[in-house]
Amino acid sequence: MSLPRIEDLSKHPFTSFEATEVSHLFKFSAPLLGEGLMGFGAPISGTNLLYIRCKPESAFGLAYKEAKPNQVSLNYLLEAKKYFTAIAGENGNEESFSAGTVLVDATNFDYKWMKFEPDHTYEWVSIFLEKKVYEHYFDRFMEGYAEELKEKSHKIIYTDNRAGIQIPFDVRQEHVIRQMINCPFDGNFRTIFLELKMTELLLYYFHNLISANFNFLEENNTIVSDDKVQIIAIKNHIDEHIDRDFNIQELQDISRLSEYRIKYYFKQIYGISIGRYYRKKRLNHAFIQILNENESIKNLAHTCGYNSTQAFSRAFYQEFNVRPSEVRTGFTPVKDFNS
Repeated sequence: MSLPRIEDLSKHPFTSFEATEVSHLFKFSAPLLGEGLMGFGAPISGTNLLYIRCKPESAFGLAYKEAKPNQVSLNYLLEAKKYFTAIAGENGNEESFSAGTVLVDATNFDYKWMKFEPDHTYEWVSIFLEKKVYEHYFDRFMEGYAEELKEKSHKIIYTDNRAGIQIPFDVRQEHVIRQMINCPFDGNFRTIFLELKMTELLLYYFHNLISANFNFLEENNTIVSDDKVQIIAIKNHIDEHIDRDFNIQELQDISRLSEYRIKYYFKQIYGISIGRYYRKKRLNHAFIQILNENESIKNLAHTCGYNSTQAFSRAFYQEFNVRPSEVRTGFTPVKDFNS
């Protein structure tokens, strides 16, 4: 494979590597990766966390030379103007991966890597869990659910016919991730804080997992690569223009796909209808505005397409289990390192 891999950094060391005001978070400059931020840690026993924000100077592959069969990785892509590709196996089982989704990888291939394109900013967090740790939390959160649902969730995660599955994540998961990266504590306080936040993140992850449409996710690998790329472009367009009204004709013009194919493929890839994704994304956008800005609830309700603050509040509560008026008192804004 001609692409350089991230291991090549050992041959070309970092040109700079310096601490920031946040413990375990570092600024760096390096060949391949360019300039960026890197953080790492072990939130709970049996897990490891890697955070990277970079703008690659050339295409490269983040390779896992000896993938561990008893490990599950949750790869949260926080920002990416251009998707990247996850590949498993020497023959290349590919999965195009877009911002706002978590790539869940529990495959048993000996060789895995992720391909990044040059001159695009990428920000992601990879959380590696020993399988026994993943199963511990799975059993803990799934207690009381029907066995059929548990079996389906296992089947979709532990599959070797693809490079993993991707599931959209919401603003709560990103908020928790940024709190972990931005942890203000050291010593035992840091240990306990990260353990609590890791448990909270897994709570949201498993809730999203069981809410996904398994039947469609299982058919994901039947979509040809070019059509997947078009659907990712549609998703990115929605994400970047969430303040606009939903317009299926505009999405058809972008992708050259029929309305039926757009709706069917979107649900196959993400396990959620495109209409519901749009509504969830708008509510996520409202959550951020409530948290970080002084926008009124009334104005946000109108922006999100609701006829009344009561209807908006009901939809918001159904999505986040918290009322809009409670967000500012229950959540603390965190730095997102975008500067």
